Amino acid sequence: MRRLVLVLLLIGIFSVVGCSNDEEESPTPEKEEETEQSDETTWKEPPPHVFGDSENGGNFMAIRDTYCWGEEDGEACTRTPKHPSETTEGIRAMVVSKGEKINYSINIMPGSLPNPNQMVVTQFYLNEEEGEVIGSVEHDWVGEFEAPEEGGRYHYIIHAKWDGEVVGEAYYAFSMIVKE
Repeated sequence: MRRLVLVLLLIGIFSVVGCSNDEEESPTPEKEEETEQSDETTWKEPPPHVFGDSENGGNFMAIRDTYCWGEEDGEACTRTPKHPSETTEGIRAMVVSKGEKINYSINIMPGSLPNPNQMVVTQFYLNEEEGEVIGSVEHDWVGEFEAPEEGGRYHYIIHAKWDGEVVGEAYYAFSMIVKE
């Protein structure tokens, strides 16, 4: 009987998957703002994801808030991100210890988009309107910073900026809870 149920289940799955002609992308946990791009941009794809982890095993995928690519003539574009508490609303925050090392990286595939020229991390405590820049890396795809020494909920923006062969910028957000 179990074998019959398993066979019927597999046939059902294969029928649904095999008969689908839709070429839609799988949904992601992102709350991504749709960004219009003209056909004149130097890069047409959305920027890659930013992932992070802590030395004690926590991890996160930052939410892409907004991005833009410059024109082929090298003209820069600019975006203004939403407050990270708004961008990450309803998304699970990574829980860390005071002073814990946090690593982050932008997931760039070899042969695609070059590394950003700069990534800047800005920290917001609770719902503070103004953040504090706590870290920056240049010409690299990885960076790190330390969790605050004061417990509570923190929101972060990572601003990735390209100003070389590709011109553009992207903003990502994530949240972290520092244990008391």
